[in-house]
Order: sequence, then C-alpha cells, then structure tokens
Amino acid sequence: MWQQYEIGVVNNADIYSEPDTTSEIIYVIKESSEVLVDMLESTGMFFKIVTAFGAEGFCLRNFVTLKFS
Repeated sequence: MWQQYEIGVVNNADIYSEPDTTSEIIYVIKESSEVLVDMLESTGMFFKIVTAFGAEGFCLRNFVTLKFS
C-alpha cells in the first residue's frame, strides 16, 4: 500500500526553502541523518523532508536514500 510519508537517509546535503537550487539554503546536513520524506509534496528533482530537529525543506533526490517500509 502506498504511503504519503517514507523514511530516508540524507548524506552531506543542502536543504532549500523551495524545490529550486537558487532558493535559500535553510539547513545543511553534514553527516548521515534519518529524515521523514513527504512523497506528496516532493517533486521530480526534490524530496520534501523534515529532519529530526523539525527543519523542513527540500533536498535534491540524489542525496536521499529511501528506506521503503
């Protein structure tokens, strides 16, 4: 069954305010971190993520590994 949210792992990535690399970088993940991925809000190039600290933004898909449930 399809779920809106998946767990992912992000490595060394910038987190943007919008799904665009010219938007503001609001957070930087420097080491491997588990995040919540909102599949409905994600785009072709970006995943919408929420970190364990509550930071919310967009990360390029190639920096995220999904852990499908």
